Amino acid sequence: MNFFNKNFFIDKTGKTVAYFPKKNTSLSFNNFFFKKLETHAKSDNKNIRICCHQNKKEKLHSMFNLIFKKNGSYNFHKHIFKDEIYQIISGSIEIEIFFKNKKKKNNIR
Repeated sequence: MNFFNKNFFIDKTGKTVAYFPKKNTSLSFNNFFFKKLETHAKSDNKNIRICCHQNKKEKLHSMFNLIFKKNGSYNFHKHIFKDEIYQIISGSIEIEIFFKNKKKKNNIR
């Protein structure tokens, strides 16, 4: 049993595979964890999400996303009742912010 199967439940219902921590699992988000995460994602060559929340129903969703898509873009989306936080550990991201009428307000790099 590998590190991720041992410590996480796997959810394949979203756009990317999500890993939710099993109850009573103690995790340290350190270099060892991130190297395991990168190795695991590269073995499947897919984007993955490591969720720090226990399930989809929780009000606050915090997660690590490993995204392999380079120089690509995702369709914009909005959260009416939720905020979104990106913490870049490696690489870079460009975020476009729009007004409600879909006119571009700002870019963040």
